[in-house]
Amino acid sequence: KAKPRGTVALLMLLMAVMGEMCLAADFYGFAAVIKIVSADLSLSPPQAGLDPGAFGVSFALVMLFWSPRGRSVSAARLYLLGFGGGGLLMRWQTQAQDFTKPFLLRLVVGFFDSAVWVGSMKIVMQWFAPRRQGLVLGIILAAYSLAITLDFALGLPYAMANGWRAFFLVLGGLTLSACLITQLVVRAGP
Repeated sequence: KAKPRGTVALLMLLMAVMGEMCLAADFYGFAAVIKIVSADLSLSPPQAGLDPGAFGVSFALVMLFWSPRGRSVSAARLYLLGFGGGGLLMRWQTQAQDFTKPFLLRLVVGFFDSAVWVGSMKIVMQWFAPRRQGLVLGIILAAYSLAITLDFALGLPYAMANGWRAFFLVLGGLTLSACLITQLVVRAGP
């Protein structure tokens, strides 16, 4: 059975693009501002490496949890968990006063953000024919790369002017907005 094309599929692609942009912005946002965070929280060099690194390790390991569960969880539910949990924790990490809180929160954010990746891949598999999936994945990965660039081009100057806490309040707010949008728009594939 051929996958439908058209307006709904394009809208689902836009949701996956938004999902991966939020994911990349969170993943690399912390790395972009780590010098500012390190100075503010008086982190040692190993701590400065562990804080952003905790996310990457958690994200990778938790993919082993979410990947098999993706069959029974809708893309909308995965986005609700991923964007909702990630957005709230990004905002909560702004309350940190030392190494421990951001380190632990980055571990948990990796859990939530990996749900976003699985939700995006579920959209690709459900809404696009196999012959289009490579193109769609390319678009999604291009958006991911764009978000990384924006972290450094816009996020870092914003954090330098307003502080890393303000940066993560904005990023968390945008992620929570993505949560709301996806709950209104994302639907199961045909």
